[in-house]
Amino acid sequence: RPCLEVHQVHNLEFNKLEESIWCSVRLSSTSRCLVGVIYRKPTADIEYDSRMLEGLSRSIRLGFTHILILGDFNLPRVNFAEHTYTGGDNSIEARFYNLIDDLGLYENVRSATRWRNSQTPSRLDC
Repeated sequence: RPCLEVHQVHNLEFNKLEESIWCSVRLSSTSRCLVGVIYRKPTADIEYDSRMLEGLSRSIRLGFTHILILGDFNLPRVNFAEHTYTGGDNSIEARFYNLIDDLGLYENVRSATRWRNSQTPSRLDC
């Protein structure tokens, strides 16, 4: 739409996150939305996970009036619908779930987005 102004956000924390892109969308003269898209490999190491969590944490402090973070985090043991995760207190599942909760973020997707004939439906790529 011609009334939307979109710019890529270049931020030190975001630049450390390969397989992500962040944009600022001007919604009106007084509101801007940060839109982030992240792909986390299932084999991501602890360093990538730490960078991802730090980027998510910093996204809240950038002064945007709205934040929308999308992607495939490959964390099937996190269940936002039931407010649970499987893993130890220092697992990526625990750290991710607790950070999202601490930041006041939430999962918008409420129904399955992916399914195949032989698989259980899931909310993948949310």
